[in-house]
Amino acid sequence: MKFVIGESQRKELLKESILSDLENTLSSLKDFGLKTLNDAKEMLNFDVRFLLTWSATIGGFMGPLTDFILSENPDLSREEVSTIAIGVCAFLFYNNKELGEKIYNTIKEKGLSDTFKSAMSKGNELKKAIKMFLKSIGVTTQNMTHVAAFTFLVPVVGHMATLISGGELTDGDLDDVVKRVVASGVTYVSASFLKNIFSKISERIG
Repeated sequence: MKFVIGESQRKELLKESILSDLENTLSSLKDFGLKTLNDAKEMLNFDVRFLLTWSATIGGFMGPLTDFILSENPDLSREEVSTIAIGVCAFLFYNNKELGEKIYNTIKEKGLSDTFKSAMSKGNELKKAIKMFLKSIGVTTQNMTHVAAFTFLVPVVGHMATLISGGELTDGDLDDVVKRVVASGVTYVSASFLKNIFSKISERIG
């Protein structure tokens, strides 16, 4: 017996597949941020457990940053790359000069100052790109910690674009996206604010 899937069923199956991919991406972001911190702990000689929550929210930023560091310095160890990435994020997003200096001193002792400076330059580029994108959809960032709360958008926008390619997003679709982002723990932004952001992204790339 031959089964024929209607257009509405096809769209629903496609949506569920994209949402499942989104869920996997969000889980990977959180895991990547925590893994980067754990790797950096091997080089840092002080307790960094208080950064656990913070590191989970910036996996979307650390991904492209570590890719850049590795592309420029393929011989670095995993611990060295992670420590440099954590150092860059500490200076850019975490308002704690003492912490930044502690991490930088460790990097300097390993003879990686030039690599760190190059990574800082790339980190600033990524940060500015995120701020510009947020500004383009009407989101004003109050400080760098606020910017960090939106770094998860770096890979998520691609999933949004794929969803939109299947047709205009409904209110229920936006709720489904928000539900998955909130459950993943990659940001502390409220559900209502997230829905407003995703609605603006949908309007912009739709």
